[in-house]
Amino acid sequence: MPHPAILLPAQTRLDEAQAGPLRQYVQDGGQLIAFGQTALLDDLLGVRFKGNLAFPVKIRGASVKVDSEYSAEYPARHLLDGQPTFWASGGAPMPHWAEITLPEPVEVQTVELVSREGPYLVTDVDIEVPEGKDWRVAKSVRAAKSRTIIAKLAPPAKTDRVRVKILRELFQGQERQYADVESIRVLDRAGRDWASALPEPVRVLGAAADFTRWFGDSLALPPWAVAVEPTTAEVLGRFDHPGPPRGEARPYGGNPPAILRNKVGRGQAVLITASDPVLRDHAAFWSGVRKLAVGEPTLSVKPEHGRRFRFILTRVGQAHVLHVIDAEVPAAGYPPRRIEVSLAAQRLGSPKQATLVGSDQPLALSQDAGRINFVVQPAPVSTIVLR
Repeated sequence: MPHPAILLPAQTRLDEAQAGPLRQYVQDGGQLIAFGQTALLDDLLGVRFKGNLAFPVKIRGASVKVDSEYSAEYPARHLLDGQPTFWASGGAPMPHWAEITLPEPVEVQTVELVSREGPYLVTDVDIEVPEGKDWRVAKSVRAAKSRTIIAKLAPPAKTDRVRVKILRELFQGQERQYADVESIRVLDRAGRDWASALPEPVRVLGAAADFTRWFGDSLALPPWAVAVEPTTAEVLGRFDHPGPPRGEARPYGGNPPAILRNKVGRGQAVLITASDPVLRDHAAFWSGVRKLAVGEPTLSVKPEHGRRFRFILTRVGQAHVLHVIDAEVPAAGYPPRRIEVSLAAQRLGSPKQATLVGSDQPLALSQDAGRINFVVQPAPVSTIVLR
Protein backbone atom coordinates (compact mmCIF):
# COMPACT_ATOMS: atom_id res chain seq x y z
CA MET A 1 0.00 0.00 0.00
CA PRO A 2 1.59 3.35 -1.05
CA HIS A 3 0.43 5.34 2.01
CA PRO A 4 0.50 3.85 5.55
CA ALA A 5 -1.96 6.55 6.69
CA ILE A 6 -3.94 9.48 5.26
CA LEU A 7 -4.81 12.57 7.34
CA LEU A 8 -7.99 14.48 6.49
CA PRO A 9 -8.19 18.04 7.93
CA ALA A 10 -11.32 19.43 9.58
CA GLN A 11 -14.00 20.93 7.34
CA THR A 12 -12.78 18.95 4.32
CA ARG A 13 -15.47 19.00 1.64
CA LEU A 14 -15.46 15.91 -0.55
CA ASP A 15 -17.60 14.93 -3.50
CA GLU A 16 -18.56 11.32 -4.14
CA ALA A 17 -15.76 10.91 -6.67
CA GLN A 18 -13.24 11.71 -3.91
CA ALA A 19 -14.99 9.86 -1.06
CA GLY A 20 -15.22 6.58 -2.99
CA PRO A 21 -11.44 6.01 -3.29
CA LEU A 22 -11.02 6.80 0.43
CA ARG A 23 -13.57 4.14 1.33
CA GLN A 24 -11.76 1.63 -0.88
CA TYR A 25 -8.39 2.63 0.63
CA VAL A 26 -9.65 1.80 4.13
CA GLN A 27 -11.33 -1.41 2.96
CA ASP A 28 -7.98 -2.53 1.53
CA GLY A 29 -6.18 -2.01 4.85
CA GLY A 30 -5.50 1.74 4.93
CA GLN A 31 -5.51 3.98 8.01
CA LEU A 32 -7.61 7.15 7.73
CA ILE A 33 -7.25 9.89 10.39
CA ALA A 34 -9.99 12.54 10.13
CA PHE A 35 -10.45 15.71 12.20
CA GLY A 36 -13.61 17.63 13.03
CA GLN A 37 -16.51 17.37 10.63
CA THR A 38 -15.83 15.81 7.24
CA ALA A 39 -18.54 15.79 4.56
CA LEU A 40 -19.79 12.51 3.02
CA LEU A 41 -17.75 10.25 5.31
CA ASP A 42 -20.24 9.64 8.16
CA ASP A 43 -20.60 6.00 7.16
CA LEU A 44 -16.84 5.41 6.90
CA LEU A 45 -16.21 7.09 10.28
CA GLY A 46 -19.15 5.28 11.88
CA VAL A 47 -20.81 8.39 13.36
CA ARG A 48 -23.61 10.92 12.92
CA PHE A 49 -22.50 14.53 13.23
CA LYS A 50 -24.61 16.62 15.64
CA GLY A 51 -23.09 20.07 15.23
CA ASN A 52 -20.50 21.79 17.42
CA LEU A 53 -19.80 20.64 20.97
CA ALA A 54 -20.86 23.20 23.59
CA PHE A 55 -18.12 23.39 26.22
CA PRO A 56 -18.62 25.50 29.36
CA VAL A 57 -17.92 29.16 28.70
CA LYS A 58 -15.37 29.41 31.49
CA ILE A 59 -12.90 27.07 29.78
CA ARG A 60 -13.11 28.74 26.37
CA GLY A 61 -11.03 31.80 27.23
CA ALA A 62 -11.81 35.51 26.96
CA SER A 63 -12.95 37.33 23.83
CA VAL A 64 -12.53 40.90 22.62
CA LYS A 65 -14.21 43.34 20.30
CA VAL A 66 -13.03 46.83 19.33
CA ASP A 67 -14.44 49.95 17.72
CA SER A 68 -12.24 49.51 14.61
CA GLU A 69 -9.19 47.78 13.09
CA TYR A 70 -6.55 49.39 10.92
CA SER A 71 -6.17 46.21 8.82
CA ALA A 72 -6.41 42.43 9.02
CA GLU A 73 -2.71 42.40 9.96
CA TYR A 74 -3.40 44.11 13.32
CA PRO A 75 -6.66 42.53 14.59
CA ALA A 76 -8.29 42.83 17.99
CA ARG A 77 -7.43 39.22 18.93
CA HIS A 78 -3.76 40.21 19.22
CA LEU A 79 -4.66 41.97 22.47
CA LEU A 80 -5.30 38.63 24.19
CA ASP A 81 -2.92 36.19 22.47
CA GLY A 82 0.02 36.52 24.89
CA GLN A 83 2.40 37.31 22.02
CA PRO A 84 4.37 40.48 21.13
CA THR A 85 1.75 41.34 18.51
CA PHE A 86 -0.57 44.35 18.62
CA TRP A 87 -3.94 45.82 17.70
CA ALA A 88 -4.08 49.01 15.66
CA SER A 89 -7.34 50.94 15.44
CA GLY A 90 -8.72 52.69 12.41
CA GLY A 91 -7.95 56.38 11.91
CA ALA A 92 -11.27 57.79 13.08
CA PRO A 93 -11.00 60.52 15.73
CA MET A 94 -10.41 59.50 19.35
CA PRO A 95 -11.62 57.85 21.50
CA HIS A 96 -11.07 54.21 20.52
CA TRP A 97 -12.05 51.28 22.71
CA ALA A 98 -11.57 47.57 23.34
CA GLU A 99 -14.28 45.58 25.16
CA ILE A 100 -13.16 42.32 26.79
CA THR A 101 -15.61 39.60 27.80
CA LEU A 102 -14.20 37.35 30.52
CA PRO A 103 -14.94 33.61 30.80
CA GLU A 104 -16.93 34.26 34.00
CA PRO A 105 -17.62 37.12 36.44
CA VAL A 106 -14.59 37.90 38.62
CA GLU A 107 -13.49 40.54 41.12
CA VAL A 108 -11.42 42.77 38.84
CA GLN A 109 -8.65 44.46 40.82
CA THR A 110 -6.30 45.79 38.11
CA VAL A 111 -6.36 46.46 34.37
CA GLU A 112 -3.02 46.73 32.57
CA LEU A 113 -2.48 48.16 29.09
CA VAL A 114 0.80 47.85 27.18
CA SER A 115 1.39 50.22 24.27
CA ARG A 116 2.81 48.97 20.98
CA GLU A 117 6.60 48.75 21.03
CA GLY A 118 8.37 51.70 19.42
CA PRO A 119 7.54 55.41 19.43
CA TYR A 120 3.91 54.78 20.44
CA LEU A 121 2.55 55.77 23.83
CA VAL A 122 -1.01 55.60 25.09
CA THR A 123 -1.28 58.30 27.76
CA ASP A 124 -4.97 58.72 28.67
CA VAL A 125 -7.45 55.89 29.30
CA ASP A 126 -10.73 55.23 31.08
CA ILE A 127 -11.47 51.78 32.49
CA GLU A 128 -15.20 51.15 32.28
CA VAL A 129 -17.47 48.43 33.67
CA PRO A 130 -21.17 47.77 32.91
CA GLU A 131 -23.85 49.56 34.89
CA GLY A 132 -27.28 48.51 33.71
CA LYS A 133 -27.39 49.14 29.98
CA ASP A 134 -24.64 51.74 30.22
CA TRP A 135 -20.98 51.91 31.24
CA ARG A 136 -19.48 53.68 34.21
CA VAL A 137 -15.87 54.79 34.63
CA ALA A 138 -14.18 52.69 37.32
CA LYS A 139 -10.72 54.23 36.89
CA SER A 140 -9.14 57.02 34.86
CA VAL A 141 -5.46 57.44 34.01
CA ARG A 142 -4.11 60.65 32.53
CA ALA A 143 -0.68 61.72 31.23
CA ALA A 144 0.92 58.28 31.61
CA LYS A 145 4.66 58.26 30.95
CA SER A 146 5.29 54.51 30.85
CA ARG A 147 4.57 52.05 28.06
CA THR A 148 2.66 49.93 30.63
CA ILE A 149 -0.35 51.56 32.24
CA ILE A 150 -1.43 49.94 35.52
CA ALA A 151 -4.95 50.96 36.54
CA LYS A 152 -6.00 49.74 40.00
CA LEU A 153 -9.74 49.76 40.66
CA ALA A 154 -10.83 50.94 44.10
CA PRO A 155 -12.97 49.20 45.06
CA PRO A 156 -12.57 46.13 42.83
CA ALA A 157 -15.49 45.52 40.44
CA LYS A 158 -17.32 42.19 40.11
CA THR A 159 -17.91 41.84 36.37
CA ASP A 160 -17.47 39.67 33.31
CA ARG A 161 -16.91 42.63 30.96
CA VAL A 162 -14.37 45.43 30.92
CA ARG A 163 -14.03 48.23 28.39
CA VAL A 164 -10.78 50.14 27.96
CA LYS A 165 -11.42 53.51 26.34
CA ILE A 166 -8.32 55.12 24.83
CA LEU A 167 -8.54 58.90 24.82
CA ARG A 168 -5.03 59.98 23.80
CA GLU A 169 -1.95 58.50 22.15
CA LEU A 170 1.40 60.01 21.20
CA PHE A 171 3.61 59.02 18.27
CA GLN A 172 7.16 60.39 18.61
CA GLY A 173 5.70 62.85 21.12
CA GLN A 174 2.95 64.11 18.79
CA GLU A 175 -0.77 63.43 19.20
CA ARG A 176 -2.42 61.07 16.73
CA GLN A 177 -5.86 59.63 16.15
CA TYR A 178 -4.90 55.95 16.19
CA ALA A 179 -4.65 53.47 19.07
CA ASP A 180 -1.71 51.04 19.03
CA VAL A 181 -1.86 48.49 21.86
CA GLU A 182 0.14 45.28 22.36
CA SER A 183 -1.93 43.74 25.16
CA ILE A 184 -4.58 44.26 27.80
CA ARG A 185 -4.61 42.22 31.01
CA VAL A 186 -7.49 41.98 33.49
CA LEU A 187 -6.29 40.81 36.91
CA ASP A 188 -8.21 39.60 39.94
CA ARG A 189 -7.12 40.08 43.58
CA ALA A 190 -4.72 37.11 43.33
CA GLY A 191 -3.05 38.51 40.21
CA ARG A 192 -4.55 36.00 37.78
CA ASP A 193 -5.03 37.34 34.26
CA TRP A 194 -8.55 36.57 32.99
CA ALA A 195 -8.12 38.40 29.66
CA SER A 196 -6.53 35.51 27.81
CA ALA A 197 -7.92 34.01 24.62
CA LEU A 198 -5.93 30.85 25.25
CA PRO A 199 -8.48 28.17 26.22
CA GLU A 200 -8.18 25.80 29.13
CA PRO A 201 -7.50 22.31 27.72
CA VAL A 202 -10.05 19.61 28.50
CA ARG A 203 -8.75 16.29 29.79
CA VAL A 204 -9.50 13.23 27.66
CA LEU A 205 -10.45 10.06 29.56
CA GLY A 206 -9.49 6.73 28.06
CA ALA A 207 -12.39 4.46 27.10
CA ALA A 208 -10.29 1.71 25.48
CA ALA A 209 -7.82 -0.72 27.06
CA ASP A 210 -4.84 0.56 25.05
CA PHE A 211 -5.58 4.27 25.40
CA THR A 212 -2.86 4.93 28.00
CA ARG A 213 -0.30 3.07 25.89
CA TRP A 214 -1.13 5.32 22.95
CA PHE A 215 -1.61 8.71 24.63
CA GLY A 216 -0.38 8.38 28.21
CA ASP A 217 -2.58 9.32 31.15
CA SER A 218 -2.58 13.12 30.82
CA LEU A 219 -3.92 13.87 27.33
CA ALA A 220 -5.86 17.14 27.11
CA LEU A 221 -7.27 18.81 24.00
CA PRO A 222 -8.46 22.37 23.32
CA PRO A 223 -12.23 22.90 23.76
CA TRP A 224 -13.12 23.17 20.07
CA ALA A 225 -14.76 20.00 18.79
CA VAL A 226 -17.80 18.59 17.00
CA ALA A 227 -20.50 16.54 18.72
CA VAL A 228 -21.06 13.08 17.27
CA GLU A 229 -23.27 10.07 17.91
CA PRO A 230 -21.44 6.77 17.30
CA THR A 231 -23.22 4.34 14.98
CA THR A 232 -20.62 1.64 14.30
CA ALA A 233 -17.56 3.45 15.70
CA GLU A 234 -15.87 2.50 18.97
CA VAL A 235 -15.24 5.38 21.39
CA LEU A 236 -11.56 5.34 22.40
CA GLY A 237 -11.50 8.54 24.49
CA ARG A 238 -14.06 10.97 25.94
CA PHE A 239 -13.78 14.59 27.02
CA ASP A 240 -13.85 14.95 30.80
CA HIS A 241 -16.79 17.33 30.72
CA PRO A 242 -20.44 16.43 31.25
CA GLY A 243 -21.97 17.79 28.06
CA PRO A 244 -25.45 19.41 27.99
CA PRO A 245 -27.25 20.27 31.24
CA ARG A 246 -29.42 17.66 32.94
CA GLY A 247 -32.68 17.15 31.08
CA GLU A 248 -31.24 17.92 27.63
CA ALA A 249 -30.52 15.15 25.13
CA ARG A 250 -27.04 13.67 25.17
CA PRO A 251 -26.61 12.08 21.75
CA TYR A 252 -23.23 10.67 22.75
CA GLY A 253 -24.47 8.82 25.84
CA GLY A 254 -22.47 10.65 28.53
CA ASN A 255 -19.19 12.53 28.29
CA PRO A 256 -18.75 13.50 24.63
CA PRO A 257 -16.44 11.42 22.42
CA ALA A 258 -13.04 12.93 21.63
CA ILE A 259 -11.45 10.03 19.70
CA LEU A 260 -13.30 7.24 17.87
CA ARG A 261 -12.28 4.31 15.68
CA ASN A 262 -14.35 2.50 13.05
CA LYS A 263 -12.93 -0.75 11.67
CA VAL A 264 -13.82 -1.24 8.01
CA GLY A 265 -12.58 -4.20 5.98
CA ARG A 266 -8.87 -4.65 6.68
CA GLY A 267 -8.36 -1.03 7.71
CA GLN A 268 -9.68 1.56 10.13
CA ALA A 269 -10.96 5.13 10.14
CA VAL A 270 -10.12 7.22 13.21
CA LEU A 271 -12.03 10.42 14.01
CA ILE A 272 -10.57 13.14 16.23
CA THR A 273 -13.51 15.42 17.02
CA ALA A 274 -11.19 18.37 17.71
CA SER A 275 -9.90 20.58 14.90
CA ASP A 276 -6.39 19.81 13.62
CA PRO A 277 -4.98 23.42 13.45
CA VAL A 278 -5.25 23.84 17.25
CA LEU A 279 -3.25 20.59 17.67
CA ARG A 280 -0.36 21.60 15.43
CA ASP A 281 2.24 21.80 18.22
CA HIS A 282 0.78 19.06 20.47
CA ALA A 283 3.68 16.55 20.33
CA ALA A 284 2.18 14.03 22.79
CA PHE A 285 -1.06 13.94 20.83
CA TRP A 286 0.61 13.33 17.46
CA SER A 287 2.79 10.62 18.97
CA GLY A 288 -0.37 8.91 20.23
CA VAL A 289 -2.11 9.20 16.87
CA ARG A 290 0.87 7.57 15.20
CA LYS A 291 0.85 4.66 17.65
CA LEU A 292 -2.90 4.24 17.20
CA ALA A 293 -2.74 4.30 13.40
CA VAL A 294 0.47 2.51 12.46
CA GLY A 295 1.88 1.18 15.72
CA GLU A 296 4.92 2.02 17.82
CA PRO A 297 7.58 4.14 16.08
CA THR A 298 10.78 2.41 15.02
CA LEU A 299 12.81 5.18 16.69
CA SER A 300 11.68 7.21 19.67
CA VAL A 301 13.31 10.02 21.69
CA LYS A 302 12.11 12.73 24.06
CA PRO A 303 10.31 15.63 22.30
CA GLU A 304 13.07 18.13 23.16
CA HIS A 305 15.67 15.76 21.68
CA GLY A 306 13.55 15.26 18.58
CA ARG A 307 13.65 19.02 17.96
CA ARG A 308 17.41 19.28 18.41
CA PHE A 309 18.79 16.09 16.86
CA ARG A 310 18.48 14.50 13.41
CA PHE A 311 18.45 10.74 12.83
CA ILE A 312 19.34 8.56 9.82
CA LEU A 313 18.67 4.82 10.08
CA THR A 314 19.94 2.58 7.26
CA ARG A 315 20.76 -1.06 6.62
CA VAL A 316 24.31 -2.09 5.68
CA GLY A 317 24.78 -5.79 4.96
CA GLN A 318 23.53 -7.75 7.98
CA ALA A 319 23.62 -4.73 10.32
CA HIS A 320 21.60 -1.56 10.87
CA VAL A 321 23.44 1.75 11.15
CA LEU A 322 22.05 4.73 13.03
CA HIS A 323 23.50 8.24 12.66
CA VAL A 324 22.56 10.72 15.41
CA ILE A 325 23.36 14.33 14.41
CA ASP A 326 23.24 17.35 16.69
CA ALA A 327 21.74 20.16 14.60
CA GLU A 328 22.46 22.90 17.17
CA VAL A 329 26.24 22.96 17.07
CA PRO A 330 27.45 26.53 17.68
CA ALA A 331 30.61 27.96 16.15
CA ALA A 332 32.57 27.65 19.40
CA GLY A 333 32.29 26.39 22.96
CA TYR A 334 30.08 23.45 22.04
CA PRO A 335 28.95 21.26 25.01
CA PRO A 336 27.81 17.81 23.74
CA ARG A 337 24.53 16.55 25.17
CA ARG A 338 23.60 13.01 26.15
CA ILE A 339 20.50 11.57 24.49
CA GLU A 340 18.58 8.34 25.10
CA VAL A 341 17.47 6.50 21.96
CA SER A 342 14.73 3.85 21.94
CA LEU A 343 14.32 1.42 19.01
CA ALA A 344 11.67 -1.18 18.17
CA ALA A 345 13.77 -4.34 18.47
CA GLN A 346 11.73 -6.72 16.29
CA ARG A 347 11.68 -4.36 13.30
CA LEU A 348 15.48 -4.32 13.34
CA GLY A 349 15.87 -8.11 13.67
CA SER A 350 16.21 -7.99 17.48
CA PRO A 351 19.82 -6.76 17.63
CA LYS A 352 21.89 -7.95 20.57
CA GLN A 353 24.72 -5.45 20.35
CA ALA A 354 25.15 -1.72 19.62
CA THR A 355 28.68 -0.45 18.96
CA LEU A 356 29.73 3.16 18.58
CA VAL A 357 31.89 3.62 15.49
CA GLY A 358 35.41 4.53 16.61
CA SER A 359 35.11 2.55 19.82
CA ASP A 360 35.64 -1.14 20.52
CA GLN A 361 33.33 -1.07 23.52
CA PRO A 362 29.62 -1.90 22.96
CA LEU A 363 27.03 0.49 24.36
CA ALA A 364 25.06 -0.55 27.42
CA LEU A 365 21.64 -1.78 26.27
CA SER A 366 18.42 -2.05 28.23
CA GLN A 367 15.22 -3.71 27.06
CA ASP A 368 11.64 -2.75 27.85
CA ALA A 369 8.37 -3.87 26.22
CA GLY A 370 10.00 -5.00 22.99
CA ARG A 371 12.28 -1.97 22.68
CA ILE A 372 16.03 -1.57 23.13
CA ASN A 373 17.40 1.61 24.70
CA PHE A 374 20.85 3.14 24.89
CA VAL A 375 22.50 6.50 25.51
CA VAL A 376 24.86 8.35 23.14
CA GLN A 377 26.52 11.75 23.23
CA PRO A 378 26.97 13.13 19.68
CA ALA A 379 29.83 15.57 19.27
CA PRO A 380 28.31 16.52 16.89
CA VAL A 381 27.68 13.09 15.24
CA SER A 382 27.47 9.57 16.66
CA THR A 383 27.26 6.52 14.41
CA ILE A 384 26.00 3.31 15.97
CA VAL A 385 26.15 -0.15 14.38
CA LEU A 386 23.41 -2.58 15.53
CA ARG A 387 23.88 -6.34 15.09
